[in-house]
Amino acid sequence: ILVSNNYNYPQMELLNGDFGIVKKVSPQQERRLIKLKRKNRINETVEINVSLTFRNLTIESTNEEFIKHEIECKVIENLLYSRHRDLSSDELKAIYIDFKIRNPKLKAGTKEFKDAIRSDAYFNALRIKFGYAVTCHKAQGGEWTNTFLNCKTSMGYFNSSYFRWLYTGITRAKENLFTIDEPHFTIKSNLQPPKVENITPREDILVLSEEVSDFEIPFDLSNEIPFVRHIYLAINEYLKDENISISHIRHTNYLEHYTFSRGTETAIFKISYNGQNKITTIHKPANTNEFIENTYTKLIQLRNKVIVITEQKTEKNEVEFEFDRDFLKEFYENVKEQLEPEKFIISKIEHNSWHEIYEIKRGGFIATYKFWYDGKGRFKKIEIIPTRTTGLVEEINKLLKSSVGL
Repeated sequence: ILVSNNYNYPQMELLNGDFGIVKKVSPQQERRLIKLKRKNRINETVEINVSLTFRNLTIESTNEEFIKHEIECKVIENLLYSRHRDLSSDELKAIYIDFKIRNPKLKAGTKEFKDAIRSDAYFNALRIKFGYAVTCHKAQGGEWTNTFLNCKTSMGYFNSSYFRWLYTGITRAKENLFTIDEPHFTIKSNLQPPKVENITPREDILVLSEEVSDFEIPFDLSNEIPFVRHIYLAINEYLKDENISISHIRHTNYLEHYTFSRGTETAIFKISYNGQNKITTIHKPANTNEFIENTYTKLIQLRNKVIVITEQKTEKNEVEFEFDRDFLKEFYENVKEQLEPEKFIISKIEHNSWHEIYEIKRGGFIATYKFWYDGKGRFKKIEIIPTRTTGLVEEINKLLKSSVGL
């Protein structure tokens, strides 16, 4: 089997992975010893001897039109009997030096040098290995009575590419198929959704009705994150019966500055929130009065709360996600197909070592899951991230149970 392309024979192109049959073998070896200088481990220049061994063969190979050709060629036996896939760095250098020794009058870089090295039988000796096996790609179109199939792969097991590859390998057998490292899995695999009873219900979620979101906000919040809008709607809902109005809002990093008014009185409150969309602190003015205390009594109810506004609108899943491995993309497509009929939206995906994090939304609520996979691309375990989940878990788990074999 060839392990490197070779275009030096007029009968046909010889390509990496092609098989040939050896028809004749010259009884004579050609052996040359090439001296090579290189650095040793302590950075000293030393001289080593590299042995190059060549032999003439006649091989029979079949082209794309299934026409057989006998080709007289030269092979380098260093690679044929080596345990490695290709020649070593020293052997490659020795082949080049051997060419220069045999052609002392040719100057490197000239057209004459390039033409000569391109057609040199030794420099371009076929790199072949004993053909014990063939790749699935090269095996297409062939059939054998007894076929040994190595099913191990680096592409991941749960994706269509692997199953197409495996089908090709299996169908090469005419009578007997022997498998090595064959996969053992079912459509449900080992992936199981977490039990809801193991999750402590959150007490820090404030749910506001859909009608609240219909309120026309008199401030431009279009450039702010959605939670800033939620803060405004929650404050407005809590103060609507107190004759207190919001006269100004200033936005800074994770901090909202609200100016409240009642008659001629005004007060500025600072409302802090974190990256988990939770209000953390309500700061009231230092100089207090009845108006400030009344406002603070209402606002303090929002401290340590995640605000959820129920919405019946169904968004379209227009987010385009990128995946660097096929099995991750296929997993996403399968989960998406399972969730979309129930109006769930995958709004965010985070790629991490050995797991994916999915944010799933519907009606203002969010459920955040970790999907763990192993080195063979098999999804094994699901976890819920409680601090990033406001609901939906029971319903999503039911759907995942019917798609765990992805």
